[in-house]
Amino acid sequence: MLSSCANWRICAADLRKDGVVGDRYRVAGGWSVEVVCLTATPDHHDGEWIRVRFCGFHVADVRSAAELERWFPLTSLEPETLALAA
Repeated sequence: MLSSCANWRICAADLRKDGVVGDRYRVAGGWSVEVVCLTATPDHHDGEWIRVRFCGFHVADVRSAAELERWFPLTSLEPETLALAA
């Protein structure tokens, strides 16, 4: 199984100077979502997905807002911003 997992990678948000920061949102109660780009996945579900997490743990990858509403109402989403220290 490890050999099949070694070929895929996640192009998620990157906080380095020249990296791209993906769209991240959170919901009260520990839910968060992030737009990720999957490439070379073993089951061929490449492309942009919405990653659903609960308390930091991966729950699912969904394609649409309708699928996202299975876990929480979309009206409760808030943009997640980085608080930079001055």
